[in-house]
Amino acid sequence: MLAQKIAILKQQLVSNLQQRQVPQAKLIAHTILQHTPNDVGIWFILGQINESLNIPSEAMTAYSKASEATSPNQVNALERLSFLCLDSGLYGEALSAADNWLDLEPTSAVAMQRKGFAICQLKQSEYGLKLIKKAHASEPE
Repeated sequence: MLAQKIAILKQQLVSNLQQRQVPQAKLIAHTILQHTPNDVGIWFILGQINESLNIPSEAMTAYSKASEATSPNQVNALERLSFLCLDSGLYGEALSAADNWLDLEPTSAVAMQRKGFAICQLKQSEYGLKLIKKAHASEPE
């Protein structure tokens, strides 16, 4: 019975997406995930939905879940996750996503570029912290 209910919900999800009824599709995706929380395909779709609704934090969460298990969308989820993390200034998370992506596609130039950018930003952050500490140390009490 549950499998049949999930199949119907997935059909409704596709129909809503085709009709560009994105908020309704999001509700259906959440309903599906209540019953099948490990469905990485639905997590990936939810990431796309949240990204289209300009809700990057929820998109990152969904893409992270979608990238946890081997699936046809695993690399795509890591690609979107690394992009959104960089765009949000979450360089450590972007580095982790790029590393995981490189584990799957060791020659991906885009993954290497994103990893390199994240590393550069993290080093600048470390440099910034050193300057702040130095400034505090030189302040008169």
